[in-house]
Amino acid sequence: MKRIVFILLSLVASSHIFAQVNTVQPSIMVIPFVPEGADIRKSLDVSNDKRQVIAQISGAFADKGFATKDFYANFKSVSQNAAFEDGVQSDLKSQIIQNSGADIFVEADININLSNDGNSVRVVLKACEASTAKVLASKIGDSGKFYTSDIGKLGAKAVEKAMEGFLTTMQQSFDDMVINGRSIVVNISFSEMSDYDTTSEVGTSGDELRDLLEDWMEQNAYKNYYHIQGTTAKKMIFDEVRIPLKDPATGNNYNINKFARAFANFFKNNGMTIERDLNGSTLYITVK
Repeated sequence: MKRIVFILLSLVASSHIFAQVNTVQPSIMVIPFVPEGADIRKSLDVSNDKRQVIAQISGAFADKGFATKDFYANFKSVSQNAAFEDGVQSDLKSQIIQNSGADIFVEADININLSNDGNSVRVVLKACEASTAKVLASKIGDSGKFYTSDIGKLGAKAVEKAMEGFLTTMQQSFDDMVINGRSIVVNISFSEMSDYDTTSEVGTSGDELRDLLEDWMEQNAYKNYYHIQGTTAKKMIFDEVRIPLKDPATGNNYNINKFARAFANFFKNNGMTIERDLNGSTLYITVK
């Protein structure tokens, strides 16, 4: 009887532990690799063979239960937007990613090699967090050379090899962000004509601005995690600030732009005018 009770308790404990480690799977969008400085529209309009390989990569994620986003549907939507102008083509990729709502984008560099001694497909995968472009995982898969013109079969072999270990590493990196938040950099500076610097007394407390900035960061950084790289009269750099993956209050996606908007309110409430710019995972604040 005691043995039966012990086994039942063990099963209950095991099921409880399993529930605790249940992971949150991110949504994925696979996009073709865009070389630095290349014409983005032409780079994204890839050949049918490469489209087939991209579809195989998306299918591999879907087979593992990941929600996938259609890259070409988002590409078409953004490209046909009446507000999109040729002058901002360099930002097309980021617009596609933002429009998709994906948590992670996987950039696929697909190389189809045709030769007299056999054909092959080589796939280089790089998974990046959508909001900050932080690299979560990377892997190379090579089909090996075969005397066949079936690029689809060669692509499937390359994708299968690239996926070995890639999914696990990507999921582990994403799980860490779910628990500990994602890292951003906050760079605060002052224009030459500004009446303020980090030593200015601000508000009714008479505290220096640099102290109030640190207080605000302590209260608003995810799990109070932040680090100050350095402070001078004209500059203050937080080289790591954690922000949540999801808004704790609503459960909606949380990104660096939402954090920037909240931070801007701090300056506004203290009578300061600022300019703010975003570059990847770095937020630049300039106090006028």
